[in-house]
Amino acid sequence: MPANPSFPSVLAIETATELCSVAVHCAGATFHEVADAGQQHSEMLLPMVGRVLTQAGMALSDLDAIAFGAGPGSFTGLRIACGVAQGLAFSQGVPVLPVASLDALALVAQEGMTLAERQEQQVLCAVDARMGEVYAAHLKLSPSGQVACVQSAQVLKPEALLAHYDGLRFDALVGNAWERFPALMTWGRVSASHIHADAQPDARHILQLGLQLWAQGQALAAELASPLYVRNRIALTTAERQAGARL
Repeated sequence: MPANPSFPSVLAIETATELCSVAVHCAGATFHEVADAGQQHSEMLLPMVGRVLTQAGMALSDLDAIAFGAGPGSFTGLRIACGVAQGLAFSQGVPVLPVASLDALALVAQEGMTLAERQEQQVLCAVDARMGEVYAAHLKLSPSGQVACVQSAQVLKPEALLAHYDGLRFDALVGNAWERFPALMTWGRVSASHIHADAQPDARHILQLGLQLWAQGQALAAELASPLYVRNRIALTTAERQAGARL
């Protein structure tokens, strides 16, 4: 445990999407960097970690835990985040804090609000899962930023998502699926109060939920960390690609 358990020093990394982001919490302050990595996460991540720690005036040895976006998301991205978190945690003898990426994404619904303005929100998070599908989760967001699962992450065709949630009303829809699938955006305009269509998981939100896990005593030994894949397949078969091309 840190000298002051109320102010642990935690590093957070998120590589579940095209973005690569890093954040660190030190003595109540947060330092953050984000970049569009494309497929260069493995090359960019560790230099970003070094820069953010330098901004915070910290070394790896000052960390109490490492949080990471566990997914769902890009298979390669999830393995990078988990592997780097484990490697750094092993090297420093500290635990890890796996955070569901869609849970962290729900926090976007509170951005720009004061604590007095916040109310409990029903949030549907959905991100592009490629292969014509989305990763989606129905979450409840408390005014204090606690995220509770109403329905856990699943992978769905956009039309299946529409059918599954037909008739429900949400306070916010969050994630790039709303931007990338026009049918979802059309549905969202009548099904939610707010749509955050350009949002993607970010290390700042991974850090926020990671600190909650730390306060709840839910840190894990590094060897117990694992990605949350949701989907068991990573690519279309040849026949499926050909069928898609014909369509």
